[in-house]
Amino acid sequence: MLDLILVKDDLESIAEEFDVELVVVSNNIIKFDTHIRPFRMRTRYIEWSNSTLLNELRGADVVIIPNSLDEFSVCKSSNRAVLALLSGAPVVATRTPALEPLSSVISLDGGRAGLAAYLADAERRRADVERARLLIESLYGGRIIGDLWCKVIDDAIDRGVPVVPATEAAVVVQMALDWVLLRPLVAEMRRRGRSIVAILNAELQKDLVDITSELGVLGVQMIAVDPAGLGAYHLPDGIRVLLAASESSLLPHRFAHSLCRVANSKGVVTATLQHGYETPGLTYDDPLQSARKIRFASKRIYLWGSRSSLCPQVRRATLEKCVTVGCPDIIGPPSHAVRHAETNARRVIGIFENLHWHRYPEAYRDFFVKGIRALTRRFPEISFVVHTHPAGRWLDIPSRRKLVEAPNVTIAKLSGEMREILPRLDAVISSPSSVAIHAARFGLPVAVVTRGIDAARYNGLFGIETLEQWGEYVLQVVEPGGHDTLAAQSRQFADQVIQPGDAATRIVDDLFSDV
Repeated sequence: MLDLILVKDDLESIAEEFDVELVVVSNNIIKFDTHIRPFRMRTRYIEWSNSTLLNELRGADVVIIPNSLDEFSVCKSSNRAVLALLSGAPVVATRTPALEPLSSVISLDGGRAGLAAYLADAERRRADVERARLLIESLYGGRIIGDLWCKVIDDAIDRGVPVVPATEAAVVVQMALDWVLLRPLVAEMRRRGRSIVAILNAELQKDLVDITSELGVLGVQMIAVDPAGLGAYHLPDGIRVLLAASESSLLPHRFAHSLCRVANSKGVVTATLQHGYETPGLTYDDPLQSARKIRFASKRIYLWGSRSSLCPQVRRATLEKCVTVGCPDIIGPPSHAVRHAETNARRVIGIFENLHWHRYPEAYRDFFVKGIRALTRRFPEISFVVHTHPAGRWLDIPSRRKLVEAPNVTIAKLSGEMREILPRLDAVISSPSSVAIHAARFGLPVAVVTRGIDAARYNGLFGIETLEQWGEYVLQVVEPGGHDTLAAQSRQFADQVIQPGDAATRIVDDLFSDV
């Protein structure tokens, strides 16, 4: 992102001649607020995700890709330029070795001149993009990639492929968020020399790119399984343990549920994790997600807290499977002072919503939106980052985004992991969700919006029941003494509801105790 500073003068000059907006798609709102927002032109920050990136590229008149040409950056591939061109946007970039093959269809070393040429001439934009499509196909098309893969495979065959040892354990990744909980367990099993296969939901392969990369680094085999073909699926021979992150008879968890039933029929030790602070069938119950009806096929269920954390309606068969271990997601207190102590830093408060959940009446959603609007108007000097749930994205719908849009508001899909997001924040406001627990474990001040709903499980954190309490909470956050008091309150709450200690070690010890 900071490479944009290299072309700041060109961008500001272009903004004087053309009605333009600089849109930055990235993953660091603090860096953007500090270095890019002060540009003398209209700017906008978009939290990076596959979908948001593609949407912005498709709507762009031109994409700029500056490069500092240092030893880290000069070797960058052409992937960003290629993606922009295939999305219909012409490119102005710094000349690098990887971009030389595209020099006839993009503007290199053009700076202001290249930007002005594209912005003033729609026909040139269209012509260069069309020529680029043909050139890209000849350079990086399926045929070229196929030939390269054939060479890799032929080389592997010539060298001889080592025999893979029998696999002892399987982990089930049915949704991207599963990996957050499974990663430390897989790492612990590999540390002990256990061989593992990851069974991936084939429908989600495009969302699992980073996960498959990490699995490869850990030396884990991978199998993609089509949920529609689970009835005919056979577990690899030798599997003694099968672990899921979110398994139950609820429809979103049926992939792992079916695999556990298959494993049970083969005498495999099966287990699942409590995948959230309020998990239907364990710690959450309502008429639509009744704990009396939800079933778990796993022989063990690993809890974050004690059995007393379970809702009273939990089935006896479920209760008997539960083992208290703690939360394997590694989120500890920061190793350095949190951001509020950095005197030159603009304060950033994260607001997290999962308002798509049927749990919330319309009155609650209206109250949540009014609270955000009240805060952003009252505290213009504070940056508010609204993270929408990656599945529901309730506030990301255009008609709803308009309700909370303001110069100091950024709306971002919750695509990163909490251990990466939390260090950027001074405080958190959340609807009832696991986010509140993770932020409390991290030691941040946490407020939970509880207006008109049963949120007794969050007693001990700052509760927001009135519009005035939104502002009262932020006023405490910006006061050093108040911030420290709220942070201590959060840590105390986390210690009460989450079993402390190394959950990954406990789980792996238990998993292999009988095999």
